Amino acid sequence: MRRASLVGLAGAVAAASAAGTAFAAPPWSEPRPIGRATGIVSGAEIGFGPGGTALLSRRTNADAGARQEDYVDRLATLTSDGKLVEHRPLSLAAPPVVFGRGRVALLRERLLSKRDATPRRVRLSLSLGSTAAPAGRRPRRLATFTTFPNGGVTAMAAGPRGQIAIAWLAFRGDETGSGQFRIRLALRRPDGRFETRAVAAGPADSTAGVGADTPTVAVAIGGQDVTVAYTVDGRIKARTLRGRRFSRPQTLGPHSGVVELAARASRTGRTVVAWATQDGGEEANEPYVVRAAVRAAGAARFDPTQDLDLGEANGERVPGRMRLAMAADGTAAVAWSNARGRYPNLTHPVLVSVAERSGGFLPNAELTTRGAARDVAVRDDGAAVVVWTDTRGFSSAPTSSPQTFAVLRAGPGQLFGQPELIATSSPDSGLDRQAAAAYDPRTGRSTVIWTATGGSDVLQLATRDG
Repeated sequence: MRRASLVGLAGAVAAASAAGTAFAAPPWSEPRPIGRATGIVSGAEIGFGPGGTALLSRRTNADAGARQEDYVDRLATLTSDGKLVEHRPLSLAAPPVVFGRGRVALLRERLLSKRDATPRRVRLSLSLGSTAAPAGRRPRRLATFTTFPNGGVTAMAAGPRGQIAIAWLAFRGDETGSGQFRIRLALRRPDGRFETRAVAAGPADSTAGVGADTPTVAVAIGGQDVTVAYTVDGRIKARTLRGRRFSRPQTLGPHSGVVELAARASRTGRTVVAWATQDGGEEANEPYVVRAAVRAAGAARFDPTQDLDLGEANGERVPGRMRLAMAADGTAAVAWSNARGRYPNLTHPVLVSVAERSGGFLPNAELTTRGAARDVAVRDDGAAVVVWTDTRGFSSAPTSSPQTFAVLRAGPGQLFGQPELIATSSPDSGLDRQAAAAYDPRTGRSTVIWTATGGSDVLQLATRDG
């Protein structure tokens, strides 16, 4: 696949970024609001069931300076006939997972220590519901442990037959991060039985301390395999539970301290672990680097890790988020942003790399030079969509009216097309906007949700045929 460079839109698109209510541009449908204004929105996600009913989730808090324990998770159901139903707020330790025939797993979290405690003591519980009624019945208590105050220390995945895997990182030590860590895996079998396994343990060091260098776990289920990826000793490692036995830990590559880590698997067992990393602290001294490793279905070990983007040592932080998506047939895509050049002549390219259903990741496609990557989704026929928000004004004032874009590819082996304007928002929307994408398995349409206004955020939703 040759490298594609698609840089921006015509001036008419830029002129469309006038202040006011967010709108969608054809071929995208007119937007619909999701719930009411709820403060600052983060962690937007979409999960579809096979019948076309989707669960929409987002984290909200009253102000940008709120602590993690001040966040609440808000869920809404989008029915196949277009109705939106809001559900009561919950406190979740990981994003909801939709699996099987529209079932939903919620990993619920209860804070047991004081609100400002470091480390903090939490209790995890699992509840099973449906896209129509996600809260389900009485939650099942899983574990109580002490852990770090930042995100990334719990993860959940589900298989189509009802397997659910939950990984968490517990810590015993002081507020400086000195002590011992352990990673545990709770596995729900299709018959409803639970078992808990030890994954890793050892002394906490500077790469597993409280603060910027927060440890991270990710988990994926593919076929009968359960893969846990985690950070330890400055490295990314992975172990796979196949049947009743764990593989030996495999080192996939290094990290620099701050990590975005993701793991996905297909129904056949093909598994991908991807991560983006940069050094922590007040200033960025190292490049923002993106890597990925692929394990073929049935293979005992991951193939050699691929460097997707080695970044530039320009002292810049990167907007947006790294995202990994995978289709049932094993097609995978990683999307991310980076920083090129030096201030004030910076660009923020949005890039995507695709691994077809066999083989490794292909050369990157650059979709824009001014964007913050928000999400990527892959349809089961190999179609894909990447969503980003623009970053004009990210490094210098004044900030332009924000816009949300998408770019699609039609199927396997195809190049990504031209960027499409989904929406504009009022000028005060800020730069840390949210967007998430998914495909409706019933209609094949791509669906996107995004932050529509600043101050108190309201999410909007639009769909696209084709």
